[in-house]
Amino acid sequence: MAKGTRPDFTLLRAPENEYVTRAQRWFIDQLLDLEPGTEDVDSGGYAHKPGYHDTVAHNDARSGRGRDYSARDPEDRRGPFNRTRARDWTFRDAQAGNFRDLAKYGDRLLAAYRRNDPRLGGWREYLGRVSVAVSVSGVATRRVGIDFRHRYLRIPDSSHDWHGHFSEDTEQVESFWNKWAMLTILANWSTEQWRQSLEEEDMTPAQAKQLADLHSALFTAQPAVLDGKNLHIGLTDLIYAFVLGKTENTWLARKLAEQRLRDEAILAAIEGLDTQAILAHIDQRASEASTRDQILLSLLEQHAAGTIDATQTIQQIGDLLTPPQQ
Repeated sequence: MAKGTRPDFTLLRAPENEYVTRAQRWFIDQLLDLEPGTEDVDSGGYAHKPGYHDTVAHNDARSGRGRDYSARDPEDRRGPFNRTRARDWTFRDAQAGNFRDLAKYGDRLLAAYRRNDPRLGGWREYLGRVSVAVSVSGVATRRVGIDFRHRYLRIPDSSHDWHGHFSEDTEQVESFWNKWAMLTILANWSTEQWRQSLEEEDMTPAQAKQLADLHSALFTAQPAVLDGKNLHIGLTDLIYAFVLGKTENTWLARKLAEQRLRDEAILAAIEGLDTQAILAHIDQRASEASTRDQILLSLLEQHAAGTIDATQTIQQIGDLLTPPQQ
């Protein structure tokens, strides 16, 4: 990854089971690429046991509602309750006693924790090794658990001498952007380089997520029904449906009002399409708040809520936009 460049959220492998999100699968694949020779072992994601590796729903059923530490805070009482929230990253050389590579990433996360790096905002904890012993409750240790949310250190069990454990806020498990933020810390990017990789320098992660979700809802499946001209019309209508259902001061609404979709940050998300063909449809739809717009908005919201998947979303949008037979 060239520092400061935009992320590529192309999925290399499908999630291994129903408890793992697409964004989580993307994250572990990026970690394996970042440090060749590392592994994603069985149960590195979902595991039916207390804590973040299991789902909120399973932890509630096992221990009682909100009793497990991973299902107690507001950040974990929002979002999907049927997904794992953790991922393990295994270093075989650390199992053989060489902790250098694992500790390198622990050092970067400990430094980010100490400077209150904003990229940690959607993460609960990291458990692993660091290269220089730190004092935890009066004990000098190189095995460290870092609680980003509650701001304290602890000593995890000895398995974290050979693997790094990442726990994410439940409400962030479907967010590619939250995982991108963590990945840039591990890759030793500065905060400024991370911000540069977003849509524009003053764009927040929440604003970037709006655009990413919109882009994902339309492009994940890429069915034939939305090729060619229909794809341009679908993109334009979906953007307007998204904006019409939000407040006037959302980032997308503001950009539409200011530049009628000509802003490069928006057009970057549809790179490769004939942008003039898209812009040609804008004026005639700018003043419309049609039933079709509301249906498109409903489909997008259902996709964001996880009640319909991307393939269903695209198919229904395609059916809606297919011109009637003459």
